[in-house]
This record gives sequence, structure tokens and C-alpha cells, in this order.
Amino acid sequence: AIEKAASDIEEATTKIDGGAAQISSDEADVRDATLIRKKERGEFEIAEKELVQAVDMLSRAVNIIEREMQGGSSLVQAAVSTEDLDSVLAGVGAVIDAASFSDADKSRLASLIQSAQDAEDAGAPAPDAYKSHSGGIVDVLTKMKDDAEAQLSEERKAEKESNHNYEMLKLSLEDAIAADNKEMDEAKANEG
Repeated sequence: AIEKAASDIEEATTKIDGGAAQISSDEADVRDATLIRKKERGEFEIAEKELVQAVDMLSRAVNIIEREMQGGSSLVQAAVSTEDLDSVLAGVGAVIDAASFSDADKSRLASLIQSAQDAEDAGAPAPDAYKSHSGGIVDVLTKMKDDAEAQLSEERKAEKESNHNYEMLKLSLEDAIAADNKEMDEAKANEG
């Protein structure tokens, strides 16, 4: 009976030690997963903010250009100084760079804007010439806006999936910790 009791105590001690190590490992995994999740969430929030701003700015740019085209004047002919236009283009450029649009879209937009500026420098051509440049710019900006909206949708979907995976992992680890705690408590009761 003494040997049996000693064996039971040794087995319970082994279970307790093993359970404590497993609990410690699972708790570390929960902490690590939580840190990773917080980092992912922060990165998502930054990307989402940039994409929302890009979509908004591109929508406004398209609306302004279309309104100018319908009014019979062009954006370039409007009473906008070259400095104002350059600052607007720099702002659009910064958003476009931040939103990671394709190089082809950036190049096409830059060439359309450059050709419109070159036309302005050569003298004021007929309004129809501006319409062709503005229409091309509208097409590129609309495509870029659509791309930004699609990218935003994908970012949100990935964020939702990442959060779901984290919650499932956390739940699984917390369940394992609870089960290990219960098993340790039973082992401690058998040890005594």
C-alpha cells in the first residue's frame, strides 16, 4: 500500500510538473499571439486610413474634373495658379503613393497630367483639347479609385479573417489552460 501510495504521489507530481509547464507554455503562446494581433491591427488601421483617404481624394478629383468638363472649361483653364495645381497634384501623388497603386496607373496619370501642363505652357488650346486630357485623367482616376476600393475591401476581409483566427487560437489555448488547471487540481488532490 505504501509503495502504491508513493507511486501515486510520484505520478501526481509528474502530472503537476507537466501540467504547470504546459500551462506556462500555453500562456506564453496567448501573450505572443496577442502581441502579434495588436501589431496586425495597428498595421491594418494605418492601411485602412490611407485607402479611405485615397478613395475620398480620388472621388473628389473625379467629381471636380467631370464638373469642369461639363461646364465647358477645363481644370487647367480654370482660375488655378500653377502653384495651386502643383500642390494639388503633389497631394494626389502622396495619396497615390501611400495607397500603393500600380506603377502603370501612376505613370499613365503622370503622363496625362504632364501633357495637360505642356499644352498649358504652349498657350491655351481649344477647350476640346482639354476635354481629351481631362477625360483620360478621369478614366485613370476612376480606375485607381476602383482599385483602391477593391484593395480596401481585401484589407478589411483579411483583417476580419486574421481576427477570427486569433480569437479561435486564443479560445483553444484558454480551453487547454483550463483543462490543464483542472487536471493539476485533481493531481494535487490525489497527491495529498
